[in-house]
Amino acid sequence: QSGIVPAAPARLRVLWGTNPSHSLEGLGGFSHAWLLWVFDRNGGAAVKAKVRPPRLGGAPTGVFGCRTPHRPNPVRLSLVS
Repeated sequence: QSGIVPAAPARLRVLWGTNPSHSLEGLGGFSHAWLLWVFDRNGGAAVKAKVRPPRLGGAPTGVFGCRTPHRPNPVRLSLVS
């Protein structure tokens, strides 16, 4: 989480499939981009309706009201630089 560890390194691997490599041309002209990705290494498939995020002082909150990785599907959206 970039709010906790702003310098956390990450690597993006693009699987081309039907998208040609030139589809990324011009991306370097932006400081940030929205990245839609699949969180496939989260572990278990258990979904909790309420969680206790440490950033909210451990107060119970709904799974969609915070940034918990425990979600009903593995699709994620991140703002990356």
